[in-house]
Amino acid sequence: DFYTTSEVTDQVSVLVEADFNADTENAATYRLERALVKYAFSDLLNVTVGKLHVPVGYWNPATHHGSWLQTTIARPDIALREAENGAFIPVHQIGINLSGVKEFTGVDVEYDAGVFNGRGRTVTEVQHVKDKNDGKAVNLHVSLRPQAIEGLTVGGNVWFDEIPSNPPTAARREAINE
Repeated sequence: DFYTTSEVTDQVSVLVEADFNADTENAATYRLERALVKYAFSDLLNVTVGKLHVPVGYWNPATHHGSWLQTTIARPDIALREAENGAFIPVHQIGINLSGVKEFTGVDVEYDAGVFNGRGRTVTEVQHVKDKNDGKAVNLHVSLRPQAIEGLTVGGNVWFDEIPSNPPTAARREAINE
């Protein structure tokens, strides 16, 4: 995993993450995991544009590639990545995400609101340049972090998307609202 960041200014940062692997026959593979630009107006508002890890659930943003950071033996099946033939929840997306944190007495409130290309025809397909349907995926996330209990975060996500139909397969000819 090749991970590069740069703080261009106090407000602008860039992140690029590339994954290099060898398969069972020692053939090299390359995958661009993330490529994004972030503009931080303040703690309350950050704008991120590019290919990013969708802030859905706990596992994806917290321990996306860091298996050694996980508290379990393996990543839960619901949080598998596309490369692991999983991706029950959306993992990588291309689009724009607004995020921020507001500190209150006793609790911090964190949010994310994003518009992305959405899912492809299969769970392992990330739609890069163009979405395969007219609609975009929308993600809304809010979480609370009580200051009295270090490490506790409680929150939820709402994800709206349409998974395009997959005509070549007889199993699913209709689009699915997600």
